[in-house]
Amino acid sequence: MSGGAIMLLTLLLTAVAQGCTGFAGHSSGPPAPAPTKPARPPELRAPVTAVAGAPAEARRPREFAMAKPEEKPRESEPVAHGAIDAAADAGRGEADLQLARTSHFDGYLMDELGQPLYMFVDDIIGSATTACLGECARDWPPFDVAVQSAALEIDLGEVSRFHRQDGAWQTTYKGHPLYYRAAEAGTRGVTSDGLDQRWFVARDYLAFLSRARTFAPEGGAATGSTFLTDGFGRTLYVCLDDVPARDARPAVSECDTLCTVKRPVFGSAETGRTTLLPSVIHPEELRELVRPDGQLQLTYRGWPLYYYSGDIAAGSTASHNDRAWRAIDPVSFGSDPERNVEE
Repeated sequence: MSGGAIMLLTLLLTAVAQGCTGFAGHSSGPPAPAPTKPARPPELRAPVTAVAGAPAEARRPREFAMAKPEEKPRESEPVAHGAIDAAADAGRGEADLQLARTSHFDGYLMDELGQPLYMFVDDIIGSATTACLGECARDWPPFDVAVQSAALEIDLGEVSRFHRQDGAWQTTYKGHPLYYRAAEAGTRGVTSDGLDQRWFVARDYLAFLSRARTFAPEGGAATGSTFLTDGFGRTLYVCLDDVPARDARPAVSECDTLCTVKRPVFGSAETGRTTLLPSVIHPEELRELVRPDGQLQLTYRGWPLYYYSGDIAAGSTASHNDRAWRAIDPVSFGSDPERNVEE
């Protein structure tokens, strides 16, 4: 092979190692090792396809739901219809785990006496461990019951128990350990949602947060900030080479169809399960993007969201700082519409 051919081949191989799709772009951080099983994260619903001929700007933004932070929490009032009122189910009687709805919170978990339950951002979903021990556990006692019945909208297959590090048992919902707020004992009011941006009333969330223990997510001040995940704790990423949506201009994804084999999109199919969001995420900040291949992708503050096929478990962040890819702090990332990404 001639010297010119060798130089050309070297340049091509160098180009393939950069950016969202493998071409020129950001190159911060070392590349992540190739996954041994480059499979997509588990699908919750069949992929949604766009209506033929429907332009992106013609689609109405999908509505998302969250708690209303400006309103004072009210006491729980379980809805009196069979879908979530366990008492209406004669076969189950008084359920151990119920759903409640108020004008402030929709579809949150409570025990059989109506006391609300919470989820903790510091927990690693599905790990069968708790990050709340010692003094924390005195303020946030674990909820535990050998759940034999639940409201009709709660799948008992998604309710489990684990043996905590301190010897106690704790009930989980979709892998999230469940807690009481000690200060709410004997009450039915939700007063601690969003506390320290770490505690949220227990719901079936579309997106959630996790604690960054060993790195600073994009937009985060330092190690210990939160990063954005889906409701099952799987990390969501942005690519800094993408062009975020601004005003009437739609987002532009630099991750093409081949790229999405390794970086599956966070698709609108997920909203077929739930549209609930934690109170630190405003529903107006989540939008849909119609991709050139017809997939509907969710964006956050204008930035398209992706999974990484190399993340093998909830809480994994193998793609953070892999070239242009970042896990993000949902509180601060992209909050400035004039934010400039380092070139």
